[in-house]
Amino acid sequence: MSRSKGAGGLADLIASQGGERIRFFLLRTHYRSTVLFNEPAIEEAGIGLDSFYRLFKRYHRITGKNFYDLKAPTTREAAAATTTTSTHEATSACREKFLQNMDDDFNTGGAIGELFELVKIANKFCDDAGLESGSPESDNPKSDNKGANDVATLEQVLTTLKELTNILGIFLQPQAETEGRNNELLAQVMQLVIDLRTEARSNKNFTTADAIRDGIGPLGIVLEDRTGGTEWSGGGADTLDGIMQLLIELRQTARKNKDFATSDTIRDRLAEVGVTLEDRADGTEWSKS
Repeated sequence: MSRSKGAGGLADLIASQGGERIRFFLLRTHYRSTVLFNEPAIEEAGIGLDSFYRLFKRYHRITGKNFYDLKAPTTREAAAATTTTSTHEATSACREKFLQNMDDDFNTGGAIGELFELVKIANKFCDDAGLESGSPESDNPKSDNKGANDVATLEQVLTTLKELTNILGIFLQPQAETEGRNNELLAQVMQLVIDLRTEARSNKNFTTADAIRDGIGPLGIVLEDRTGGTEWSGGGADTLDGIMQLLIELRQTARKNKDFATSDTIRDRLAEVGVTLEDRADGTEWSKS
C-alpha cells in the first residue's frame, strides 16, 4: 500500500472509509496479533461502530444533550464513584475490566469488548426505565414520566463510555464532522427510501416494503421505527451507489406494474436533489448535477 502523499493507497482508504472506522478496526485486535487488513474487514468494523452511533442518537433524543459534549474524567482516580444501583455497579465493573485490559499489555481488543458491554447496559436501562415515550422497545408506563434520577443514571453510563473511548482516541468528534460517507445527498435519498417504505406499508404493498428491506440490508443500513418517524444509520463507502441502484430497481418495478405514480415520485424526488436518471438500452444510469 503506497505511503506517498497524494498517491492513493492509504490516503484513498481514509477518504472512502473515514479515519475513525480504520482506527476502530485496528483497535479491535491486539497490537501483537496479525492484522488482516482489507476493506471488507473495515466495513465489518463499521457495523460495530454503528451500535455506538445509535446509542448517541438515543441519548440525544432522551436528554436533548450531545454525547460529544460530555465532560469525562481525565484521571483514573477522578472517575471513582459510589455505586448505588445495579446499573451503576455494572458500569463500574465494565470500567474496571476495561482498565485491566489496557494494563495487560495494551489489550485494546479486550477493552473494545467492554465498550460494547457498556452499550448493552445503556440500552437495557433505557428500555427498562421506559425513557423513550412511545418507543417500540418498551411499553413501560413510566415512559411518559422519566425521572431525573433515571436520566442522571443514563448520563453516568454515557460519561463512563466517553471517558474510556477518549483513552482510545475514538468518538472525539461528531460523526458528521469526521465521516464523509453520511453526506447530504445520501441523507436526502435515504429519506426518499424511508418515505417509499412508509407508503408501501400503509398501502399493504408488502412486496415493495420487503424489497426495500432486502435492498438496504446488505448495505449495512439499519432502520429504526419510532413514534416521531423512522431513523436510519449505518452504511459504508459504497452506500450511496447501492441506494441509488435500489431506487432505480424500485422505479423499474413500478413502471412494469404500471404504478406510474410511484415511478414519477422517485424520478421527481431525485430531480429535486439534483439527481438525473437516464434510461438507456443497457439500463438506467444516474448522475448528480
